[in-house]
Amino acid sequence: MRFKIEALTQQQILDVHQATLNLLQKKGVAVHHTPSRRLFQRHGAIVEGEMVKISESIVHEYLSKAPKSFTVVGRNPARNICIGEEYPPVLGPAGGAVFVNDMENGRRLGLLKDLQNFLILSQTSDFIGVAAAPILTPADLPPGNNHLTQMQEAIRI
Repeated sequence: MRFKIEALTQQQILDVHQATLNLLQKKGVAVHHTPSRRLFQRHGAIVEGEMVKISESIVHEYLSKAPKSFTVVGRNPARNICIGEEYPPVLGPAGGAVFVNDMENGRRLGLLKDLQNFLILSQTSDFIGVAAAPILTPADLPPGNNHLTQMQEAIRI
């Protein structure tokens, strides 16, 4: 099946691009990682404290160097996904949910077992091309390092 998703008109895309360029150049973006700020500065960005301002010319220079397409290689080569205009869109589940709905209990906080079930469904689907760990934030995991458990489950399943 081949389809194209067009959420914005070409003019809207240009408007968003121009607004982004203006924001990057005039306001900048907060970069808290010192080595990253140094890297931006070495490549022509203006660094003011933790704010990095990137000119339109720098953005266009590096956009021109980006590949038109690339492949995300999976553990199973049959599940590799290709990203680019000439390929179909890659679908994936939304992330960051904290609630689930089930037929017996209705809406409730999601648990680790729910995350595991969503990962199994996502990773075995013929329609979902990519499934990441943070589909659901389980309420039964202790705060702090719960993202590590989520990632471990995504790798394990």
